[in-house]
Amino acid sequence: MPLAFDAALPGFRCIKRGAFILTRAPYLALAGLCCLGLASAAVLVGSSLYAMEAGWALPTTAAIRWFPAAEWAAKQELYLGHLLLMLAGLGTLATWFSALGGQHNQSLESERKMTTLLRWSGLPIVACAFVFGMSAMWAGIVRPGDLHGANIAGLVPYNDAHGHILGAFAEMKDGTWPWFVQRRPIAAAVRSVLLFVSDYSLTIMLLVQVCLVAAAACLAAYAVVIWRGVWAGIAFLALTYIYARSFAPTTLTEPLGLIWSLLSIPFFIDAFRSGSAKPALVGFAMASIALMIRMGSMFFIPALMLWLVWRFGRNRAAKIRIGALAVVVLFSVLALNSLLERTYGTSAGETGSNFSYVLCGLSIGTTWDGCSARLAARGTPLPPRADESTAARELYLFAWQNIRARPEIFFGRLLDGARTFITDFPTVMWNGYGASISEPAWLFRRILTAISLIGLLCLAVRKANAIEIGFWALFWASIVASSAFVYHDDGARTLAASQPLMALFFATGMSNPVVFAKQSEAPPQLFRSGLFSLVTASFLFLTIPWVTHRFPPVDAIRRNVPATTQDEIFVLGSDQMSGFLVVADGKPLRPDIPSIHLGEFMAIAKQSGIYQNLPPLAAPFGFVFAPKLKYTVSSSIFIVPTNFMEHPEVAVWRLKLARGSNSSGWPPVVAEAEPWSP
Repeated sequence: MPLAFDAALPGFRCIKRGAFILTRAPYLALAGLCCLGLASAAVLVGSSLYAMEAGWALPTTAAIRWFPAAEWAAKQELYLGHLLLMLAGLGTLATWFSALGGQHNQSLESERKMTTLLRWSGLPIVACAFVFGMSAMWAGIVRPGDLHGANIAGLVPYNDAHGHILGAFAEMKDGTWPWFVQRRPIAAAVRSVLLFVSDYSLTIMLLVQVCLVAAAACLAAYAVVIWRGVWAGIAFLALTYIYARSFAPTTLTEPLGLIWSLLSIPFFIDAFRSGSAKPALVGFAMASIALMIRMGSMFFIPALMLWLVWRFGRNRAAKIRIGALAVVVLFSVLALNSLLERTYGTSAGETGSNFSYVLCGLSIGTTWDGCSARLAARGTPLPPRADESTAARELYLFAWQNIRARPEIFFGRLLDGARTFITDFPTVMWNGYGASISEPAWLFRRILTAISLIGLLCLAVRKANAIEIGFWALFWASIVASSAFVYHDDGARTLAASQPLMALFFATGMSNPVVFAKQSEAPPQLFRSGLFSLVTASFLFLTIPWVTHRFPPVDAIRRNVPATTQDEIFVLGSDQMSGFLVVADGKPLRPDIPSIHLGEFMAIAKQSGIYQNLPPLAAPFGFVFAPKLKYTVSSSIFIVPTNFMEHPEVAVWRLKLARGSNSSGWPPVVAEAEPWSP
């Protein structure tokens, strides 16, 4: 009968064939993009290996230096996430069309083939994309969305990022963390582990870090693909990439929190699908670690505990047992954090002490720095930052006094924070941190938003179960409540550890409706792998900081440097130093030393916010991060003569600052640099 109908209406076969091509086109486009991505990754890896053999200091920048096409691609890399989002939107519409047209088998076949392709091609493509984006910073390419304010040219940690990496070197020297990194002990331990496995090289550590972010993102995206289809997974990866690309090449705590948050997603998905509390507990543990690394969503942990008890367990006894296990998991994470603090910390700092600044600022209607200024104006300044635990107690007391006197200011500020999050964070999802990436003309944001919301509505009505709905209800309630407290203080960064779950929520709106009937169970080793990862990571966090202090890479770290004057400093060189040589515009760049032109440096300085602090400069000179042998809160960033850059074999340098450099501003200018040995 169908054959007779087709013969009677030849045009029907053309329509059917056109519909078939239309539903297949996005998959073909994605396959082509994967092939292009693999070819580009091969070029990046091949050119990097060749450059490494030729003695390049930064081999991954070679392709950008050699090929105009690679330089153009480096300038466009920031739009990769938007391209994937558009493709995911078109693919979602195609799958919906195929479902309405009854082409279930064709859609499932396309999903199967594409899932296989993504399984083995996704990680190398995404990892190389992150590395390529970071290499563009190393090559001196100035682009919106690059976080030079945290890592100048990708090689010199600055602001908070400077404090976090300097804390790892300080622990290596003294065996204890300075007050700044004691705010987040688990984050400090993770940084020490990464520095150790990277042989104490900052550039290698950043390469390892971006690859870990890529691996965690791919693992999470693949779990979404299996759960909700290819286009939901691509949308999730796109939203994650747009946000994470700014933080991945920095030594902030955000990339570390993102890694653990991304790792939790496969376990939450497994809990949604199976209804089992075991993967949910592992996901809860990983999410808790993420939030201890990058604190922000202060109510998400209680919300997860409520979800575990509310939605798992068939009777009261089972719910009590699950609740007890959740308490054990949380206590274990807090105990790990406390043990790290007691082992490697001092009485000068404590976990989360900087929240006292945030709360006190809310009590007077300002941001985190408002109370410090007000107390100083009243003649009762806070203790030095090195005694942050005492300062925190004074700030909490002052905040309570302010709330009692004028509660309307505090609660009005909370309401405004939640309102600002609701209106502003969607722009962060689309345009990245700082909303600095302008949306390309070919990105149809409203259409993609409508597709996601329609898909979410259909899922809520027809597909989602009570476990999943309960999770999202509590998640969003906790995020909005947390944003009321933290969003005024760089909330787009503060909520970093929660962003992957926000991306997951909106990405599920681009689900393939024909995938659900063919769902396979999660591999049984997932739960065991999660437990093994948690135990192994905890062991490394506790032991590696001790190893780095007991067996430092440079003998001089464990020795006392001789008495110095105010204008004389001893710093680490070799791999422990990171920076670049600035050469005059028009002069050739040296491949054996990280190098950029003066014009590029000035553009980066303006974007990072250091331009107004720079003294008059004449190229060539070096701009470096060099950890001091004696930890101080002052900066370890210097402007150095060229000989400092030309001798990477020197382990320790004695720097003599230019006359008046200590008092004339930042960064200090080094007049002379000479090797030193104990």
